[in-house]
Amino acid sequence: MVWIETGVSILATSIECSGGKNFGFPERKLLLFCIVMGTKHSRNGMTLVEATVAITLLVLVMGGAYALIAQTRYTIDTVRDRYLAINIANARIERARNFQYKDLPGLRESHVRVDAYGAPDSNGPFRRSTTVTVQGGSHDLTEVSVKIEIRDRRSGQFRGQHETLSCLFTEYL
Repeated sequence: MVWIETGVSILATSIECSGGKNFGFPERKLLLFCIVMGTKHSRNGMTLVEATVAITLLVLVMGGAYALIAQTRYTIDTVRDRYLAINIANARIERARNFQYKDLPGLRESHVRVDAYGAPDSNGPFRRSTTVTVQGGSHDLTEVSVKIEIRDRRSGQFRGQHETLSCLFTEYL
């Protein structure tokens, strides 16, 4: 019996593998088959294929995580912008409450760029429009409506996202 350092035993007189079965191989191929099948590999490291597969999986997982984080950040910023737009509109309505009833039409404005605090700013991320509509009839009512358009963060353009807040005013006796 011959011992190879890898732990494979080969009989010199009859070439057998796996309990006397030769699996229909010629003797030379059977010898190679027995050596390959019976070799005990030392698994101290990774092969190049295993490393490539591991890196590919890592890249796919990290790419998915990055996309998720980027989309979450965009959603957070969008919600924040909507919240600020509502606050800007509410501040404009509160300002209208401090006006005399007859002076309310002076609040009209169209497409004024404002910052996050509602102050006019030529580069502001919001565009404010205030309409004042006097409604006739037996009750003198005036509707003040404030529309805040929100600039899209990705394109930098105003693409239709907006918040609108309206309030009815009347003159008390």
